[in-house]
Amino acid sequence: MNSTSASVHAFLDPHPHELPILDDLRRLETDEARTDWLLRLPLFLFVSRWKQLRDALDECGFRAGVAYIEAEAAALHAKRLPDGTQSQSTLFAVHLARIDLKVAARVGRPC
Repeated sequence: MNSTSASVHAFLDPHPHELPILDDLRRLETDEARTDWLLRLPLFLFVSRWKQLRDALDECGFRAGVAYIEAEAAALHAKRLPDGTQSQSTLFAVHLARIDLKVAARVGRPC
């Protein structure tokens, strides 16, 4: 690929430097499928790619997915207690976001 075609490709690609797995997320057609995908996603991606995950879910209007990504990312970045565990408020926030995610999947709506 020459520099001109590389520049054109970079301009036309709305999501440069993303993992192919994010393309998989964008191709999902229902909130139920997105929920299943999110609940199986390795946690390290919530740390390394949380912003891209959040943006992809926001593009679809999947608010429960956005809230879940934010809760998981915040929990993974939160300072742990002296015994190595997470605070109850952090765990509760993730748990509530996961419940909301599952409820949204049941209600369903196309992207």
